[in-house]
Amino acid sequence: MEKYKIVSFIPAKGKSKRIPRKNIKMMAGKPMMAWTIEASLKSKYIDRTFVSTEDKEVKEIALKYGAEIIDRPVEFSKGEDPIDLAYFHFKYYLWKEKYNPNYVIFLFPTSPLRTEKHIDKAFELYFGSESPLLTSFTESHINPTGAYFINEQGKAEHTLSESALRSFHKNKDQRPETYCPNSAITISPYLGTDWQTFQYIGYGQPYIMKPEDSIDVNTDYDFKIAEMLLKERIKKED
Repeated sequence: MEKYKIVSFIPAKGKSKRIPRKNIKMMAGKPMMAWTIEASLKSKYIDRTFVSTEDKEVKEIALKYGAEIIDRPVEFSKGEDPIDLAYFHFKYYLWKEKYNPNYVIFLFPTSPLRTEKHIDKAFELYFGSESPLLTSFTESHINPTGAYFINEQGKAEHTLSESALRSFHKNKDQRPETYCPNSAITISPYLGTDWQTFQYIGYGQPYIMKPEDSIDVNTDYDFKIAEMLLKERIKKED
């Protein structure tokens, strides 16, 4: 494979709503985000690992585990879509540094079970495709025929239209497997002169990961499951 400049971008803010300070909360012996930093550093394709943060303690921990730091302004950690703002600032930082990589691998610190092997396999799949974007997915545990939302009247309403629902029920034997993004890996060309924000989920090349590698930590329940799986993995490796 031809040599390219490849960087990872890890957005790690200090505050979090559902789990206080979750990015640096200890998980299986390490701050949670350390698992993502180490996976990035172990990848055979990633040249530089960047953590973008506005938080002093997050910065200190990221440096301890070997990442490069981008000091993000506090105002770029707020708003309706702080990830877009963080990525915009990341591109500005590299522009000032006059560093222009070929590809960027977007890694959320809330995916501690994703390893360097996943990253490398995803990049090889992406590089062999013609798609401008790769997004990691896992098999959905909810079939679309069983998904509802609560409408404004407080009633359960199906997420599918009536015609789509009839089609699913009519063609049970031909029903495809369904998948959902797992927030573990996204890969895109790095367009340094394009100041558009980063579309980290789209209809590009899918990379399928096992459910046990796809925990996206957003709740205490997610945290407990991810830590349990990590501890099991560590025991098997010993």
